Amino acid sequence: MKIYTSGGQFFADGFAIRRSFSLEEGESRLVSYVSGTGCGAATLTAERGELLVDGRIGVIRWQWGAELFPLPTLRPWEERAELDIPDLSEPTRACVRCGVLDEIVITGAVRYTHALACPIYAPKLSLIAGQRAPIVRLDAACEEGTYVAFFSLVDGSAKRLLEECGDSVLCEGNEVRIERSYRDMLSRRATLRYLWQGDRFECSREIVCTNEHTFIREEKGRALLEAAMARDQSGVASLLSPEIGDVDALLEYFGEILMVRPALGSDSPTAAATVTRGSKGLVATTYEFEFDEKDRIINLKNDA
Repeated sequence: MKIYTSGGQFFADGFAIRRSFSLEEGESRLVSYVSGTGCGAATLTAERGELLVDGRIGVIRWQWGAELFPLPTLRPWEERAELDIPDLSEPTRACVRCGVLDEIVITGAVRYTHALACPIYAPKLSLIAGQRAPIVRLDAACEEGTYVAFFSLVDGSAKRLLEECGDSVLCEGNEVRIERSYRDMLSRRATLRYLWQGDRFECSREIVCTNEHTFIREEKGRALLEAAMARDQSGVASLLSPEIGDVDALLEYFGEILMVRPALGSDSPTAAATVTRGSKGLVATTYEFEFDEKDRIINLKNDA
């Protein structure tokens, strides 16, 4: 199994890793790291084609192996938050755990587990009453700046109403306003407005590109993924051939993209990769693109 490292200085069994190392089936190594955001360590084991992780380290799983990255050092009070939820049929508690797998778990009258869209720290939980159903609000810090999420407790389970992060989050009355800058080729800036409708949020989105850029063919696949990550419908449409011009269907196909990355392990100059949240953590998917005679994207395929 090939394992790459990024974002810090990593060590395997005490020896510095320049860029990557290999892990054979059944083999274990103690991997540690230091970076500008903190330090940590974990024991990595290759078992039945899977990478098992015991400890605190960032992992992105690729088809060919894994990529390791630093996680911020958390002080004890930044790792966890709990909230008791009253007025239900039995004692109910919401708990947020940060670190190896960031998630919210609700137990009691409501049973629910949700893997958060991105790593967070310093979480805070609060309860919004006076609605048709109790709503749990989660605020936290994250790499983008500020994270916020709302979960409605209904019918013995819960439903995610909103989950976003950005440079700033402002909640006033029935509106949540999020400002977010994207580190993409167009330097997009997005303003998201979520308006509460009594049982759901309705979202409007304004996107401004501050770095206009003409893409060459080798950049267009990555540009499409960046536009999809920002939910920039006009940006997506401008890169597609009319034959696959269904923007909504394409955005649904990609899902919630957390990061767009170079396609590690691919020799294709037009390939690019996304990082999304899966059941086992962060997962990378590599995409390859085909073009028509006008260099518009006419087809794409992924390594999954």
